[in-house]
Amino acid sequence: MDLAAQALPIAHFSTDDIEPASRFESWRAAVGGLYDIHHPFDVEGFSGQASSVHLGGLILGQMQAASATYERSRRRIALDGLDHIIFGVSGSGDHGRVTVQDMSQPFEMPDAALEGFCLIVPRHIAARGLGGPNRLHGFGAANPTGGLAASFLTSVVATAPRLSARGCRQLASAVMELLTAAIGVDGSGRLPVRRRSKRLKAGEYIEANLADLALCADKVARDVGVSRSVLYGLFKDEGGVGKYIQSRRLAWANRLLVEDSNLRIADIAEICCFSSESHFSRAFRAWFGAPPREARKSSVSRGVRTIVAHRGDAETFSTWVRTLRADL
Repeated sequence: MDLAAQALPIAHFSTDDIEPASRFESWRAAVGGLYDIHHPFDVEGFSGQASSVHLGGLILGQMQAASATYERSRRRIALDGLDHIIFGVSGSGDHGRVTVQDMSQPFEMPDAALEGFCLIVPRHIAARGLGGPNRLHGFGAANPTGGLAASFLTSVVATAPRLSARGCRQLASAVMELLTAAIGVDGSGRLPVRRRSKRLKAGEYIEANLADLALCADKVARDVGVSRSVLYGLFKDEGGVGKYIQSRRLAWANRLLVEDSNLRIADIAEICCFSSESHFSRAFRAWFGAPPREARKSSVSRGVRTIVAHRGDAETFSTWVRTLRADL
């Protein structure tokens, strides 16, 4: 059978037919492989529905769920090794909203009722249109193009049962182009000048120079063109620019631990500009709550492979995301 002619992989999940007292735990089993999900105030009143479509290079989910708190903690990031980019799309018309979350960075959605779409995109695919997508972590914008994206994704989910895998590459590329337009980046993957704040410019500079041993607050301030006091203010919430630089190097190191099992931990420490393996290990444990060897062991036990997607059970969405390695 021609694999390209096969139907797109689709998964559906709903709590409607589950006993009220068990609905939240069932929802947590369905998506909790990606987040720490904390109990809502009204557990028995919880309900949730999700439809997911595997487009080969990315995963599209449409979700509607009652309020709960979703969190990606540093420890979860270290142990699951996921570094995909999550695009959220919600609303309609002139008020369509697009958000960006980097799975390699901590974030929390407190008391969040889910209604809309999420797209899980491997970092290297997102980077084609967005440059360094990590600098957009926490980004959100509402505009008519976001509303157009929401309408388009509604159509994709509705017609997915009639689509084949043959055109999924083009479909996924179209989705990414629409998201790039809604976020407002230009052809070079940079935000327009009017929207590129000093914080974004400094973040871009730091990301591009993580391998530079001389990278420090003075160098960032000088090359970005801001004073030390202004720079400190930009990164105050992260504990200062020095701590931010270290956190980004640790995120880089965590990706290397997961992606290249041939690299020794001492090699990773040197590549990511730590003075020694012991210095790196102490910093990694302090930041992620787990030592580098434990993070690597966790990634090896999961395996890294491209899945053969299928219609599945409540945990299909999480499984797809954990094993997403396909390219466009």
